Amino acid sequence: DMNAFINENKGDFTDWMNARKEEFEAWRDAQKTDFTSWFESIKDILKTIDPGGTMLAELMDARVDIQGVRHNSISERLLADMEYLYQKLEKRLYTLEYGEISDLIILQDDAFSLNHETEIVGTVDYPAIDGALVIATVDDTKQNAYVFEKVGEISG
Repeated sequence: DMNAFINENKGDFTDWMNARKEEFEAWRDAQKTDFTSWFESIKDILKTIDPGGTMLAELMDARVDIQGVRHNSISERLLADMEYLYQKLEKRLYTLEYGEISDLIILQDDAFSLNHETEIVGTVDYPAIDGALVIATVDDTKQNAYVFEKVGEISG
């Protein structure tokens, strides 16, 4: 029967497995020795290339953006920096997107006619659906006047 066969050959199998185990351990020890020898031979080269892991530290620091936020990758950090710089530049240049201008926010001085001298030059008959770019100088020391300059035409 099968149990008798297994019991009869159990010793042979155990001997065979032990022999394979010894062969594997000998192979592993030889590989470890080879690796250790190889690593020792290049250790000085690695130290001169990157003493103290400086390159790794630099790479990790390169993931921190202008605002001090650490990102998962350098490319993600570069995109965050680009977005931040774009927003900052846009605010610096007073760039307004279409539809952002409102008649109510253009002039907020409720006492403008008391604070400044005004002169009506003319009117524009056009529905208030589009904004217009107006360049103005308030109380310029040379001219002491509020000047509107026409920059372009409003066309629907």
